[in-house]
Amino acid sequence: MAINKTLLSMLKDLRYNTGQTYRRQIYVYDINKRGINPKFSFFNNSIELSAALGLPRTSIFRYKNTSIPYRGKLFFTNQIMDLNKVFEESQKITPKGQVNKIVSIKVWAYNALTLKLVNGSPFPSKTKASAALGIGRSVIDYFLDTGKAEGVKGNYLYSRKLKASDIKSLLKQPNVKMGQKIKVWAYNANTLELINNSAFISILDAATYFKVNYRTISRHLETKKATYQDGTLVYFFKKEIDPLLKEELITGKNLAFTRSRPVWVYDATTLELVNNRPFDNRKSAASYLNMDISTIAKNLDTKKTSRLKNKKSYYFFSKETDLILTKG
Repeated sequence: MAINKTLLSMLKDLRYNTGQTYRRQIYVYDINKRGINPKFSFFNNSIELSAALGLPRTSIFRYKNTSIPYRGKLFFTNQIMDLNKVFEESQKITPKGQVNKIVSIKVWAYNALTLKLVNGSPFPSKTKASAALGIGRSVIDYFLDTGKAEGVKGNYLYSRKLKASDIKSLLKQPNVKMGQKIKVWAYNANTLELINNSAFISILDAATYFKVNYRTISRHLETKKATYQDGTLVYFFKKEIDPLLKEELITGKNLAFTRSRPVWVYDATTLELVNNRPFDNRKSAASYLNMDISTIAKNLDTKKTSRLKNKKSYYFFSKETDLILTKG
């Protein structure tokens, strides 16, 4: 969804002004020109709400506790006690006209090998494309209009229909490889034993096993450098290692390895995983959040929040965590 920058900033300020809450539950109210319907729908969290109503979680988070409606609905983490008061506030602060207009972005998906449109394309929105293609919204955002084929399904993704000249140019690109086409041999770096007793059928399959984004596997593939993934020091290769390479790895000629471990960052207000996936390491998390890496190290696995200059607070963990916290 494309959202007006002025509105985006306004929603951000409204969320902060309402104060922080650790509740994930959400009350959903219908609102129109006449008022707010007192009958609400209750959901335990945004994931449940998104699945039930087909609304993007990002938008739910942005509009939650703001009194500004999204697609005719209000989202609150507490039940509305004074409907008239909230309605009057909503009428007063809701931007009019184009400022409050959310525009869906169409997605054209082209098979990277044939450059033919994928069945159902163009999709009316990123959400619809995500569901139809079986890839995450973050993957669509990362590859949209880049001219690079995403590695999960092997598609080029565009927000426009390609011209004949564009298709001709993409067809000339050599060695287009998709993640599902590449087998992955993962070895324990300490013992050189094959993990899972066989090669993974694809990069995506390996990523699922190690609970990381598929780009993490791709980045370390064939580097001869071990990386910590899911608590294990691992080498990733495109083929079974031969005796010469095994001896090279055993004798320590490739001592360099990635010591960084993934970091799970949770928004202290929503308790939702930031960016919908763990960060590859502390450095990437610190860069994304615009904070000092030492702050992450100090608060890692402590269940203590770190508050940034923008007033947002986060929890940091070295593994996936089910946060069940209460305010205070």
